[in-house]
Amino acid sequence: FVGQPPLDNKILRAWERQYPRATGAALVNFDSVAAGIIRQVATDSAVALVDAWQSFHQINAHASFADFSHFTDRGAAAMAGLLRPQVAGALGCK
Repeated sequence: FVGQPPLDNKILRAWERQYPRATGAALVNFDSVAAGIIRQVATDSAVALVDAWQSFHQINAHASFADFSHFTDRGAAAMAGLLRPQVAGALGCK
């Protein structure tokens, strides 16, 4: 989930249907905690991390996400733009 509250209820309800034993609040909290841990592990392990969270907070979530786990074409293009420099660097491309 990106952007400021209120969260998109349609997307949140769809996410809850995929995980029926978890509330929307629990899913969002889990996602937030997990993201922090992933950032810390990447830092501790000297692994490149493309952290799209901040970038996607700058754009319209409805234009970028089809649902809770799939990008629209616009969102996929934005993510590809974020990944390109890291992938090119890892492959030694100029």
